Amino acid sequence: MRMTFSVGWEEWVALPDLAIPGVRAKIDTGAQTSSLHAFSVHPFRKNQADYIRFGLHPLPERPEIEIFCEAELIGQREITSSNGETELRPIIRTHARLGDRLWPIEISLTNRETMSYRMLLGRRALEDGILVDVTRSCIQGSLDLSVYDDLPHVHAADRPLRIALLHGAPGLAICERIIEAAQARGHEIHALDVNRCYMSVEQGQLRAHLNGEALPRFDIALPWLTATDLVYGLALLRQFETSGIRSLNNSAALAACWDRLHASQKLARRAIPQPDMGFANATDSNAHLVKLLGGAPLMLKILEGSEDRGAVIVDTRKAAQSVLAAMRGLRAHILVQNYIAQANGAALRCFVLGRKIHASLLLQPDPEGKSPLSQGDISPRRAVKARPTALERKIASKAVSALGLQAAVVDLVRSDAGPLVVDVDPICDLEQFETVTGLDLAAALIGHLEDRSGRNGRH
Repeated sequence: MRMTFSVGWEEWVALPDLAIPGVRAKIDTGAQTSSLHAFSVHPFRKNQADYIRFGLHPLPERPEIEIFCEAELIGQREITSSNGETELRPIIRTHARLGDRLWPIEISLTNRETMSYRMLLGRRALEDGILVDVTRSCIQGSLDLSVYDDLPHVHAADRPLRIALLHGAPGLAICERIIEAAQARGHEIHALDVNRCYMSVEQGQLRAHLNGEALPRFDIALPWLTATDLVYGLALLRQFETSGIRSLNNSAALAACWDRLHASQKLARRAIPQPDMGFANATDSNAHLVKLLGGAPLMLKILEGSEDRGAVIVDTRKAAQSVLAAMRGLRAHILVQNYIAQANGAALRCFVLGRKIHASLLLQPDPEGKSPLSQGDISPRRAVKARPTALERKIASKAVSALGLQAAVVDLVRSDAGPLVVDVDPICDLEQFETVTGLDLAAALIGHLEDRSGRNGRH
């Protein structure tokens, strides 16, 4: 019988087969399978066997360090993460070294960029005789990080990104701006009309095609989808994600965000302030719903859309019930929301990228002085530069985080109770922000993709 080998709740784990001197790993007995951070995951064939090539940033505090590894692919498995999301991950087999002990383990590859630990060591990897002392850290010693400085295959990432810009409306000005910004940084970007792409699953391999040719392998997808393109566009994005391609905003977050009720539920779960609202399916519930919200004025929103699209303001209970009944007859689902009269039709619009507000606008009502209630809908509003308060910045950033997004536009209204979130839209109208503020937000967006991928563009 082997002697007991003690490890702490975190340890530096070496992966010699992958030429990785050490990764700080969390010893997680609650997880069955071990996992390792990976990006730019590319499957390929070698010696009549399936292999996989991937990149790794082993040190979160030094994102410029990038290692590329190859390993034999032994299969794919559905892994459920701690937040309840299930993902199909590639599985490799390699050796782990802790202290003087070396043994084979299986590892799933996934993007752990936002996690504190680049590696989890699950209970399947903890062979007989390993004892986890949850009160101690790094029992088997720490790593001298200078070992990474002298390795020839470790370098600052300077290779260009291959970006898939997914859209459904060719010729959009903002898409042209994004393409220009990516090319100016030396990256390869493909503007793909999602409605013209098609997908296949061949012998377990997921592929996407356009005009009779298979699409190349992308490093990252940049979805710019409208409501009309959403169903098929999300299917294509899931095809990319399932094959290991990362996305600026992932498909699950986009689907939740475009469903206003689901988005409101997620915001409420994180205690993010928003106007009172309600939703009913049966027509005979309309009167009760309007009464529940305290009566008019109310804002009626089609369930899928944004603040400027598919919304109408009503100033009487009778009007609210009439509009709701009419929309139900058209099989449209309507979210009923309290209208914040003290805002007088104005809203603060913030562009959030990577949890940081990059630009803000104040949307003001019709300068001729017409009341939004007399107009009945969300008419075009004049935009001027704005400076949000610290609280407004915090709420906008928290709203984007709650929906699992990396980039979005957040609309807030200033009420007597404080700032309230009225909409979160992942289709960022950067053109409006750039025109009013003079900022180059397309370049900021590409810079964010570089940061997420650990790549440097051409300066």
